[in-house]
Amino acid sequence: MYLDEGKIVLIIAIVALTFACLTVFLVAMAYINVKANARRQLELVKNAFETQEKERERIARDLHDSIGQQISAIKLHVGLLGGITDKSNLLSSIIEKQQMLSNTNEELRTITRNLMPVSISEYGVSVVLNELVNNIRKTNNIQLLISNNNEKKRYRPDFEINLFRIIQEMINNTIKYASASEVKIEVKHGDEALVITYADNGSGFESEKVKYGSGLRNIEARTKFYDGNYSINSNIAGGTSFSLRFNIKDIKPNE
Repeated sequence: MYLDEGKIVLIIAIVALTFACLTVFLVAMAYINVKANARRQLELVKNAFETQEKERERIARDLHDSIGQQISAIKLHVGLLGGITDKSNLLSSIIEKQQMLSNTNEELRTITRNLMPVSISEYGVSVVLNELVNNIRKTNNIQLLISNNNEKKRYRPDFEINLFRIIQEMINNTIKYASASEVKIEVKHGDEALVITYADNGSGFESEKVKYGSGLRNIEARTKFYDGNYSINSNIAGGTSFSLRFNIKDIKPNE
């Protein structure tokens, strides 16, 4: 049975219209995806800038509240030295001022180290992370355990700084909010990927509230900036854990 010419034309028209509609639909979906990705990238950039501004504000506040006050106190005490006539008292006062200067210098070193861990460029992020962990152990009642299968492995300098900031943010969040007694950090360097796992035994939080924390947004923004994969698992009684994965091709040092 043969179709007449009119039916053939109708079938061709229907097929053409179907393909046209499908093409329009696919183009529309692609446009929507592009717009959604653009908005997401804009949000990540915005979060990154907000992170930088918060870090600047914190450093400025630390310098003003801590270093500024200590310098003012030292200046006042030095001004009183001229009124001390007894040599033993004068020597004791000078020793006291030297200790005040030493404390101020150590405080300034801590602030500048947090501002920019300069030793990353020389020694790499693994060494600086060990230093961070050791410093936190001295000042906080928390057990920090870190394992690293290749401490000599190096990546792009900008990535290493961001990775340091990510782990620093995780530790700060744990100390401030989790009331944890233990933190475990594992760094695995592979041929194809770098994988970071982080877990604390603190109080945790409800999963539906994850997106509202600025610290968590900062971690996600820094991870996504290098096309990394980011996941978090937390509950009130079971603590919080993070998993980060970066493709080596995206973070390898320039040759």
